[in-house]
Amino acid sequence: MRVKVPVIAITGTPGTGKTSVCHVLESRYGYNILSLNALITRRGFYTGIDHERGCLIADLTRLCEYISMRRREEAMRGDKQKALVIEGHLAHLLQPDIAIVLRTSPEVLAERLRHRGFHARKIEENVEAEMLDVILIEAVELCGWEHVYEVDTTGRDINSLAQAIHEIIDAWTDGDRAKGRGDMRMRRESLHRRFRPGTINWLLLLPPT
Repeated sequence: MRVKVPVIAITGTPGTGKTSVCHVLESRYGYNILSLNALITRRGFYTGIDHERGCLIADLTRLCEYISMRRREEAMRGDKQKALVIEGHLAHLLQPDIAIVLRTSPEVLAERLRHRGFHARKIEENVEAEMLDVILIEAVELCGWEHVYEVDTTGRDINSLAQAIHEIIDAWTDGDRAKGRGDMRMRRESLHRRFRPGTINWLLLLPPT
C-alpha cells in the first residue's frame, strides 16, 4: 500500500530563521529538505528577473508540479521518507498539508537583513510584511487555520526551535501509526494550541502616537 507523504511548508518572511533551523532539522533529525530558492535557480523555475528587488520571479505553477511529482516519488519509497519538507518564503503557496510560519520581531528582523546586505527599501518591505502578518494571513487563507502553526523565533535557541518544529512535523507523519489515530490527533491539537496562528501581534510594539 502506498504511504501518504505529507508536504510540510516551513515559511516566513526572509530573515526569520528558516534556513538556519532547516540545517539543524537535516543534521539532527535526518529530514531531506527542499530549499525553494536553490530549486528555483537550479531548475530554472522562474519567469523572469525582478531587477528592482534583485531576485527571480518564481514560476509557481512549475514549482507546484515539481512538488507533486516529488511527493509521488516519496510515496513509492514507503517509510523511507516520513515527510516532504519544503523551505522558503513561498512554501505556503505550494499546496502543503501544513504550514509552519516562522516569525521574528521587526527590530531583530531589520538588523538581520542589514547584516545580509539588503538595501534599505527591501528591508523596509520585509519588515512591513512581517508587522502586517502578510505570510501568516496567506497561509491561513490557503491552508486553513487548523493546518497552520505560528512559531516565534525571536531570541530562541536554534536547537529548541528545531525540536519544536520536529514535534509538529512528526505529529503529521505516518511514522507513528502504531500509536493510533486518536493519539496523533491529540498531539496535533496540543501542538496547535501552543503554536496557533494569530497569537503574535508585532503592532503592539509600536510606540503610541
